Amino acid sequence: MNKQLQKFHILCLLILLPLLWNQSTFAQCPNNNTQYLGAQTLNCNGANTTISTCFYGGEYALVNVTCGNTYTFSTCGDTSFDTQLTLYNNAGGGSLAYDDDGCGFFSLQSIITWTATFTGQVRVLIDRYNCANQSTCMTLVASCTGSNPTVVTAPTTQTGNTCGQGNDCDVSGTDNDDVTYEVIIPHAGEWTFSLAGSSYDTKIQVGDCLCSENVGYNDDGGPGTTSEVVATISAGTYYVTVDGFSTNCGDYNLEIFDSEDPTITCPAAVSVNTSAGSCTASAALGTPTIADNCPGVTAANDAPTTFPLGNTTVTWTATDAAGNTATCTQTVTVTDGEDPAITCPANISVGVDTGICGAVVNYTAPIGTDNCPGATTAQTDATGLTSGSTFPVGTTTLEYTVTDAANNPISCTFDITVTDDEDPAITCPANISVGVDTG
Repeated sequence: MNKQLQKFHILCLLILLPLLWNQSTFAQCPNNNTQYLGAQTLNCNGANTTISTCFYGGEYALVNVTCGNTYTFSTCGDTSFDTQLTLYNNAGGGSLAYDDDGCGFFSLQSIITWTATFTGQVRVLIDRYNCANQSTCMTLVASCTGSNPTVVTAPTTQTGNTCGQGNDCDVSGTDNDDVTYEVIIPHAGEWTFSLAGSSYDTKIQVGDCLCSENVGYNDDGGPGTTSEVVATISAGTYYVTVDGFSTNCGDYNLEIFDSEDPTITCPAAVSVNTSAGSCTASAALGTPTIADNCPGVTAANDAPTTFPLGNTTVTWTATDAAGNTATCTQTVTVTDGEDPAITCPANISVGVDTGICGAVVNYTAPIGTDNCPGATTAQTDATGLTSGSTFPVGTTTLEYTVTDAANNPISCTFDITVTDDEDPAITCPANISVGVDTG
């Protein structure tokens, strides 16, 4: 009896050793098979789907996969030939999974169960044992467990109701009805995932895989009891789960939008003189420097058509395609560099008034003008004589000066000449009659 048992053990060992050696030697088959089918998409409800009943050894199928879902590929039940299964990322790289005889030791058929770590396509390679080709039909069956998220491209607004939708993901411990979205983010930057406007107490999570919250999780961060995640992320595919606090479910409003403000740098300050004859000026403002994480940013300002005297603050606003804004200010300084103007009366010549050595002279005092309000005119000579004064004989020069609000002065002068054209007066003594002196 013991000898028979020993013989059995030896026989088993002889059978197992070649299999174990081949398992390690052919741990995976090279990614050099021929494509048999185009990309297949599985319904992630756990049900088996027959991809084909006639795969040859040396062929592969393309299967679309979603990060976080679990996929099973199997030739179990078909005995046409001894199979090996190898899984590759269609985008390149080493093998993702491999199996030989996983359906049972004596079945010679293979099965792979793999949880996707990316969203994209995989190659499911079928080979005959030792990675050989085989022109015999083999059945490949696949299944997927997880979620079938709705695919959307941001920015987007999605509405719906989570009640009765099933529980695809546990959002921070909440085992409740939820809805998942696969969101394509077109460009890097700050993005907001908001449930504002939802009718119930919500939770939200965002990740780069289904049911992941490695981008962000929030409960009650939005208005009221709604939730919101704001994150700076790269372009790519992300997954959003809309859930409720505790057992809550209801109508949701999911908004995904670019919330990164543009940037703007204003042109340098501008200084100009007033236009001739005007108290305003036109100014060339220049162009601001604007940028945003996505195309479509524009700039505008609130500058007037012409600028008044003094400092004017111009506000520039950059607006991106999502309506986010940023502002900066620029100062425009207008200086009155134009002198005022004044015209004096013509020179005045008069004779003396009768009986006096001078003359009362009247004239209209000049008043200066300027392109801007605020100019003042004053007599600036040192004579102390004004219109209506008695001017002495000779020439008196009068000066008037106008000074504008910018302290620019201009003067003019005119002469008043008084001539003594009155003859002097003389009275002789009365006639005198006298006799000769005695002697």
